[in-house]
Amino acid sequence: MRAYRPQEATVDVWCSGLFGLTGKGVQEIPIKTSWFTMTVTVRWTHDGWRVSDFSQKDGPEPTSGAAAFGQAPQP
Repeated sequence: MRAYRPQEATVDVWCSGLFGLTGKGVQEIPIKTSWFTMTVTVRWTHDGWRVSDFSQKDGPEPTSGAAAFGQAPQP
């Protein structure tokens, strides 16, 4: 958590993405991973917490092999 007040909070969320494409009649794209950090600010309203600001930056990437993803099935 970056900051907290009773009516507002800002947090960093570390995320990973996975993208690839395979199948009949398509140009295959190998599986790629991405790692990014989202910074989200939420504010309390009468309906609950609502996102009021959002930003994203690349990284950090993990330093171990624990983040390896498997291969997509081949047709």
